[in-house]
Amino acid sequence: GWHRNLRWWGEGSISTHCSPRVISTHCLRSVISTHCSRRVTSTHCSPRVISTHCSRRVISTHCSPRVISTHCSRSVISTHCSRSVISTHCSRRVISTHCSRSVISTHCSRRVTSTHCSRRVTSTHCSRRVTSTHCSRRVISTHCSPRVISTHCSRSVISTHCSRRVTSTHCSPRVISTHFTTISRPQLILFIKK
Repeated sequence: GWHRNLRWWGEGSISTHCSPRVISTHCLRSVISTHCSRRVTSTHCSPRVISTHCSRRVISTHCSPRVISTHCSRSVISTHCSRSVISTHCSRRVISTHCSRSVISTHCSRRVTSTHCSRRVTSTHCSRRVTSTHCSRRVISTHCSPRVISTHCSRSVISTHCSRRVTSTHCSPRVISTHFTTISRPQLILFIKK
């Protein structure tokens, strides 16, 4: 029962005197959260300990990008990480694989959505609002499937952000005829063929 006294030790004592094995095995959640410095949490804790024992504040504040990317499960990243942490600390692989739709839609900045999300993630995980607002012209043109452009993009987005190739290839006749009212019918048929 000697290890129970760890809860009464200061941060310096735990950091200096305890081996990684001891911290991972013997420390309660409250001890790791309260007494461990960022260096100790990042270096000494196994993935299981970080995922199970660390509060949101500790993961967000104390964990390095490498630790969050490597050691955190999907549920931990989705639940415990703030927007700034996901945007700054997560690699493309982690965002694409570990983040749920709600997290990408809510927590990811435009830069992250545009840069870090694969075509599959943008098409599947992003709501209409996110696709329209957060994606640059290049991303919509390259990463979005016809279904997503037709369904998720507003008129202004299609008109402004889509190149001629994308509009003619990816948009259904209904979308083109509805969203481009200034085009006459003969021009519209020619436009679709091209």
